[in-house]
Amino acid sequence: MAQKSQSTMATKEIKVAFFGKLSQRFIKGDYEMLRKHFKVRVLEPPKSKREWLAYPGKVKKLVKESDIIFGWFAGWHTAPAVHYAKKYNKPSVIVVGGYDAAYVPEINYGAFTNLKEKVPAKYIYNNTTKILVIDPSLKEDIIKNAKVSGNNIEYL
Repeated sequence: MAQKSQSTMATKEIKVAFFGKLSQRFIKGDYEMLRKHFKVRVLEPPKSKREWLAYPGKVKKLVKESDIIFGWFAGWHTAPAVHYAKKYNKPSVIVVGGYDAAYVPEINYGAFTNLKEKVPAKYIYNNTTKILVIDPSLKEDIIKNAKVSGNNIEYL
């Protein structure tokens, strides 16, 4: 049996807590890419009130058992992950898709048009280790709408 290289084995030992809906193709693509190199455990957003009640405890447990967190979208499902990552001194990466950075009051579009969505987004932008944006304009939107420096934001 061929022996794996030391770097491959070390990489596989890194545990990633993945937060996102795998039913969305682009999110599943990131999951598939990460699981080729790391040990990835997924926690999808809750679908019911009952699931929401248990969610923070599940997030806490998963983050404690992981080396890094990776999530799609700055919202209520990733805010607890960012909170626990910060609490347990673990790096966090959040990918921003657009709505979670936007403020377009004329058409009532974007997380920054309402307090319910603004609160978790702003918390995430202020506490995440790295924010990845899929378009350069999103970095500008986050800086303007969340009133953050943008030092932790990178365009892919």
